[in-house]
Amino acid sequence: MKYVIVILLFLFLPFVSQQFSKSYVILAQEEELKEEEEVKTKKPEKKQEEQIPTQKKADEQKKAVEEKKTVEPQKDEPKKQKEQEPEELKEEGTKEEIPDRLKYYKEKYEAKYDKSFDIIWKAIKKSIGDINCQITQEKYNQSDDGLYKGTIKSDFCVFSAGSDSTFDVLKRYSYELPVIRGGVWLNGRMQYTFKVLEESGGSVSMVLRGELSGFENFVTHEVHFWKSNGIFETKMLESIKSNIEVLMKKQ
Repeated sequence: MKYVIVILLFLFLPFVSQQFSKSYVILAQEEELKEEEEVKTKKPEKKQEEQIPTQKKADEQKKAVEEKKTVEPQKDEPKKQKEQEPEELKEEGTKEEIPDRLKYYKEKYEAKYDKSFDIIWKAIKKSIGDINCQITQEKYNQSDDGLYKGTIKSDFCVFSAGSDSTFDVLKRYSYELPVIRGGVWLNGRMQYTFKVLEESGGSVSMVLRGELSGFENFVTHEVHFWKSNGIFETKMLESIKSNIEVLMKKQ
């Protein structure tokens, strides 16, 4: 019996060893497959983990670039202002100062009063008489609405006479004196024209126009006309204002 058992063992041992080796191989293959699957599943996680910081870095870089863009113009603005400042200063430096003789010049000399037409009319006439000048034209009329309007024109009011001093006086009161080489001025004159209008609200508006003239006796031998620089007109407006107060007190 012993020999029989030994013989059977020898016969079955190869078969058992083959089965055992096969099962071992299968187990080993299964373990390898599990390991490969674990590696595959772990790799994407690493990639995702790697992508997160890279995205953060990209966002941070974008923010930094945007901050630089916003800061750079602010840095450039003071430079631009500094560059512009000299140009503005140059422009200011090139501006000519208004001479004293042209400080009163205006394109139109006008005034508005809350007094009656009659008071304004009388004040104008009185102001012309105060400078020893005559009135050459005086006319007014009344509209259908009962409002008055009129014109007063003075004579040529002489303010300078004589060839010695007239040229300097004319320069003082002229906007631009006619240039006549070698000319000799004998006199200087001023003529005033007043346009007076009564308005519906009860106020009175007035427009004053002045004109200078003078006789040149050496080159042209004629009278020349030109613009005043506004000194005479301003003085006349002040005189009318004071005469209105005088006339109001007399009433």
